[in-house]
Amino acid sequence: MSVKISYFAATIAGLSLCVSAQAQESSGKWQFQTHGITISVVAKDPEYDDRRSYQIVVEDEIRTLSRLEVNRDASITNTWLTDLDSDGSFEIVVTTGQIDGSNAGGVDIHEWIGDRFDSMKPRRSSGGDSEGYQGYDQFTFVDGALIRSYPIFSSQNGNFAPSGETANFSFRFSDRSWVRRP
Repeated sequence: MSVKISYFAATIAGLSLCVSAQAQESSGKWQFQTHGITISVVAKDPEYDDRRSYQIVVEDEIRTLSRLEVNRDASITNTWLTDLDSDGSFEIVVTTGQIDGSNAGGVDIHEWIGDRFDSMKPRRSSGGDSEGYQGYDQFTFVDGALIRSYPIFSSQNGNFAPSGETANFSFRFSDRSWVRRP
């Protein structure tokens, strides 16, 4: 058993990832292949399950090495394989929309450590950073940084309308927070 784990640990340690290598999506399944392993993010079908959720499966050509199920009542909008903190271990970044039926979007970050995932969610913005927020989050990678943007809405007579401005944030891995971009 330790030989299998050592082989797998050596395989993972040898990964030299290009930041933001994006997977191809096919019918609710995103797949990455690197250094003899396959990493799949699979959306579960809400018609057959109570909640929309997803699984991350890590496999080599012989067996399943790890499986993580995430219960998130949201639709997957995108996934990436990256190394956000430049420590040599990869992260799977999963972005979601329509959280609990709202217009809000979110992001889950799953860092591979040894033979398991350590999952995190960035802290939500507080105070003035969320002023004008009504959802419609968009996530992308720019120069290796995870970027979150959303349209700013203004209230006119109790109704919200787009102001024409956009709020932009970069994810800071060290404290799991969003930092406003100019």
